[in-house]
Amino acid sequence: MNNGPGGARIAAWAQIKADVLDRPISTVTAEEPGVLGAAIAGFMGLRTFDTLSHAQQLLVRVARRFQPRPHTRDFYRALGLLFEQA
Repeated sequence: MNNGPGGARIAAWAQIKADVLDRPISTVTAEEPGVLGAAIAGFMGLRTFDTLSHAQQLLVRVARRFQPRPHTRDFYRALGLLFEQA
């Protein structure tokens, strides 16, 4: 039973990750990105590809890219400082 997209495919979560990590985040077109990642790891173990980068270029298709938003990034950074103090 499919209950909708997993967390890795939800736009709001991807944007939050980009803001918190202060780096671009991409979502992929794969229906099951975790399974795709496991398959890529298996291919690497079998030495099917020379590098992880090469495997990603051939097997992963980006659906959408999320850029960190400076105002939100600063908000999360401030929350992180409060968390550390607690």
